[in-house]
Amino acid sequence: MQFILMAVFCHLFGDYVFQTNKIAKMKGESLSGIAIHSTVVLGCNLLLPLVYGAKAVIPALIISVAHFFIDWLKLATSKVFIKRGLEYFIADQLMHIVTIWVTSLLFEASVWKALVSFNIPISVLYAVCGGITLAWTNTIIVKIIIARFFFGNSPPVIDNKERFMDGITSLIFYLIFVTSANGSIILPIIFVLLSGVQILTLKYTKHFSAYPPDKVKSIFWFKMIWFTLCGVTVAVPLFLFR
Repeated sequence: MQFILMAVFCHLFGDYVFQTNKIAKMKGESLSGIAIHSTVVLGCNLLLPLVYGAKAVIPALIISVAHFFIDWLKLATSKVFIKRGLEYFIADQLMHIVTIWVTSLLFEASVWKALVSFNIPISVLYAVCGGITLAWTNTIIVKIIIARFFFGNSPPVIDNKERFMDGITSLIFYLIFVTSANGSIILPIIFVLLSGVQILTLKYTKHFSAYPPDKVKSIFWFKMIWFTLCGVTVAVPLFLFR
């Protein structure tokens, strides 16, 4: 389990944290863009042999090469699924995660024997992966859903300020919930705080200024409910690891 979470950690950094808007655009347009992105992913996956030793080199390479071909497949079929952005995004991430899961299952036993002294609590790895998922991955999902269900499946517009505020909103909820001794009592307080953050987002993000007032209000409530549900869903397993 630890090796799988560490591999997911590397994936999240390579596919989200270290993926700039420029790289994201390039990999959606050309093979060279995918090559650049995959090189970044490989660099992140090299953390595995650094942590677990030489025996982790092969799974790191397998995951990285598979990442390249999955993104190439995504590019090759992008025109076919242009109006299925949400399903397309989920399928892409599922293929990456399944690749990581299968590779980890095949190599985890031998890798673990290579460096048994390394020991990070599973709860810590999960907490970090959960935070990255909420702050980066979830903000993209939100934009795709808004574009599809609020604006007739138009291409999602990724405003960096809006996405930053969305990520902060998710993390505030997540961190307070997982560190609270009694999350159920503090939930209403968190909801009010996050409402204030999102109101600031609506007020100071130019992207929202072009939206009709009725849709701005609907988007606001959708985000609040979505971030609440996602934060609780991601945080609950942490209580099982205690």
